[in-house]
Amino acid sequence: MLHAGLTPEAADDMYAHERDRIPTHRIAGTEEIAHWVLRMTDLAGRHATGQVVTVDGGLELV
Repeated sequence: MLHAGLTPEAADDMYAHERDRIPTHRIAGTEEIAHWVLRMTDLAGRHATGQVVTVDGGLELV
């Protein structure tokens, strides 16, 4: 995980806080996001135009 100048403890706290805000209580990995990218670029999805697909685990912004 990228610490962005934070101490490892602060980065872990930030990660846990963000993870706990997501209803699934987990953050998707790169392979899971890549799955959605591939699905949306497949020819089978060519009729979905002008859509915004949110892959966020059900995160509610407050």
